[in-house]
Amino acid sequence: MILPEEKKNPKDMVNFLKSKSKTANDLFFIMLGEELDWDIDLFIDLCNREEITIVGGIFPAVIKGNNLYKDDMIIKKMSATSAPTLVRNIQYSPEVFYPIIDKVDMDNKQTAIVLIDGLAKGVDIYLSDLYKQVGDTVNYIGGGAGTMSLKQKPCVFCNEGLFMDAAVVCFVDSQVNLGVKHGWKNLLGPLIATKTNFNTLEELNWSSPFDLYAKIIKEDSGQDINRDNFLEISKVYPFGIAKENDEYVVRDPINLNEKGEITFFGEVHENVILDVLKGSKEDIVEAAQEAAEEAGNSVSAVSDNLMFDCISRPLFLKEDYSKTLELIIDTLKKNGNKETLEGALSLGEISSHRQSYLEFFNRTILLGVFYD
Repeated sequence: MILPEEKKNPKDMVNFLKSKSKTANDLFFIMLGEELDWDIDLFIDLCNREEITIVGGIFPAVIKGNNLYKDDMIIKKMSATSAPTLVRNIQYSPEVFYPIIDKVDMDNKQTAIVLIDGLAKGVDIYLSDLYKQVGDTVNYIGGGAGTMSLKQKPCVFCNEGLFMDAAVVCFVDSQVNLGVKHGWKNLLGPLIATKTNFNTLEELNWSSPFDLYAKIIKEDSGQDINRDNFLEISKVYPFGIAKENDEYVVRDPINLNEKGEITFFGEVHENVILDVLKGSKEDIVEAAQEAAEEAGNSVSAVSDNLMFDCISRPLFLKEDYSKTLELIIDTLKKNGNKETLEGALSLGEISSHRQSYLEFFNRTILLGVFYD
């Protein structure tokens, strides 16, 4: 959607959305860059006064074409098949069950858009409950909201407010074809996560995770990894949970504590089998092209493109990231897709790839091509 030049005035933006809203089912899906000077509380209040339905999140940056913008926004108008459902307090507790869906009429034309606080504890439990209730009757696309600082703060919003530790799902009257790729390759495995605590790996093969991880990296690259250079080196060596006949579910190391325990985006369950992965720029770029080919394959009457890409990928690719976006755009165009590439950098990607179980990915590109 082409927005007015002045984006910092919530009142003008609400008037703009009101002019675009034609039916009671209209929903505006909103992605805000983390550096946008924007009064979200006022915006939500004004939308409620005008009965405008909104769902959105704050992200490290938004994607427009072949560029990233930290101080911009993207708004997509969609047709909702039911009211968005908000869960305010995502928890890491197997005893919790989230009543997510209320009288949703499932059919094969719907798509579930899922936004969640990417740093919330219990993402997997929430997604599991969602999938138990809805199953594979729809495709899912979404991502983890949050900021580049990785400091948790309110980042998911809807008409009920702006929240932390929250998730919101909305069903829209459109179909989507998904491309999910990452480009990371197996370096060494299998290894066993012998002791975990939510998203922290406390033991790997019955020993210190860091000691074993550092040994693997040293043998492969000759580099000595420590707490000071952990993020710089670990970005080349994520972990992967193998899935039969499908992409790894990648887990991104984001912290090393004084005990030698490694913390990830997303949960790692005890006794799960892990591989240490390795990637090159060429592999990562190629994966982006493959995702575009998969998402755009045999899709006609394209209505929109929506992309969630992990924050670690532009950090890894650096100056090559813009070229990667250009390659995605060119690949979509070759398949007749002339719609603008839009989306956000995310703290985890949510997808039901190939009609399979709903997953929370890391270091992965998720591209959805919508069609009627």
